[in-house]
Amino acid sequence: MKKKHMKKRGNDDIHPRFLVENQIYFDTSSINEIISNPIEDCIATQHLWAKKGRRMCISALNLYEIFKTSNEQKREEIIYKIGVLFYGSSGYMDTPTRILFGEILEYGTGELTDFEKALRDSWFNVKRNPKNVGFNLDFEDFNERRNQQKFLFKTLKIVLKKEYEQMGEEEVFTLRNDIDPVSFMAIMGIKKIINKFPKIEANNRNHVTLVLIYFIFCFGIEPQNDFIEDYWKSKNNDKLESILARAFYLIENYYESLFNSPFLKMMTDFIIHESSNKGIGRGTMSDALHLIYSFYCLFFITDDRGIIEYAKTENFLKPRVFSVKEDFSKVKEKNSDKTILSNITQYLFRLITSLHERILVYFKIQQ
Repeated sequence: MKKKHMKKRGNDDIHPRFLVENQIYFDTSSINEIISNPIEDCIATQHLWAKKGRRMCISALNLYEIFKTSNEQKREEIIYKIGVLFYGSSGYMDTPTRILFGEILEYGTGELTDFEKALRDSWFNVKRNPKNVGFNLDFEDFNERRNQQKFLFKTLKIVLKKEYEQMGEEEVFTLRNDIDPVSFMAIMGIKKIINKFPKIEANNRNHVTLVLIYFIFCFGIEPQNDFIEDYWKSKNNDKLESILARAFYLIENYYESLFNSPFLKMMTDFIIHESSNKGIGRGTMSDALHLIYSFYCLFFITDDRGIIEYAKTENFLKPRVFSVKEDFSKVKEKNSDKTILSNITQYLFRLITSLHERILVYFKIQQ
């Protein structure tokens, strides 16, 4: 497929380096659907991907979520199955934070943080030899990082509440003893940003975008925040140790890049969509981060209901988002009302042989 067909997200042009033709991304919900099948099906699936020359991609975010499994035996079984699925020339996508800093702030380093390197190298070792190699990661450190992330996702749910969005700075100040300090400082910080920069209109969309900027770029919301701290240390300015000072700095120097970013626009749209439908949950931020990877693949496979419903509203996503459960062949078990997936090789074969034609037709209509 010629990349020139893939150019619409609303009225914005998508850079031709995005939407890599042969690349398919599976989010964690779809990976879980696939690995619920026997290992024989996983092996058959991997063989099919290799035969068709499709580059199947996994992300650091997938690994964060898959490895949170506390049962060690279950975790090793999962690692083995995904190692088989992504064996060979599959792709690995960086952490969401590294991607966003690179795309929006044009900041990147060739050197990975210790945590990023351990995560990536351990994954590469597993996929080279999934039968004999386990995941070499300090799980005590990892679990501590994951617990911090869980707390921050819960905090985001609080900060994004409309009741706080509608309050003034003085009213928010009265809440200082009623909510946790991190939530209070974030809510107060957003108010101070809006008061300091009159060009930022106080509305729901800007509120959500500012919350994303505050947490992703200033505070840190991933298990690896070392990369963020390296960025701020590179500024050689002690005043930027303050989270709010960091936010002021970004708005002053990167306002256009931040508020015109297609990445932040999509994340904001998704959060607003979730808020208007089922409400914001602790998984909302994780889903929003997964959507970042939709810019780097032709097909985005998910079994997350929120993402599936949101994709129906977005021209950029609608023809490219598919579900393992819903979009591939299903059969009925004999003497049972339970719906099961047909052989994994069969439905993935249909994926890679039919979706290309469907997406070409869709974008031809859009043009």
